Amino acid sequence: RPNLVWKTHPYNSWNTIQNTNRLEQVSAQFPVLLGEFGPGAFMNQADVDSLVNYAESRGVSWCGWLFQSAGCPCMFDSVSPTFVENAYGTDIRQRLQSAWRP
Repeated sequence: RPNLVWKTHPYNSWNTIQNTNRLEQVSAQFPVLLGEFGPGAFMNQADVDSLVNYAESRGVSWCGWLFQSAGCPCMFDSVSPTFVENAYGTDIRQRLQSAWRP
């Protein structure tokens, strides 16, 4: 069918994602969006780095999750009175800023 996008929420280790999500096969045929991911019970920051590095090397779209400090995986340790990023938030912000082309 035309106009398909495969959206996934990979919250597993990078090894599990590689073996079960079939990103390479699907992204070779369809547009892919990594719609939610982040460190938590099954995914750590190294897994996030590997996933986003892979996505960027293959032209796979992604968006970080979650722009708050509750309901994790969160990009902030605190949002009030100022935004205090955690390691995940810092990584996502830096990646987005480096990709920005005005």
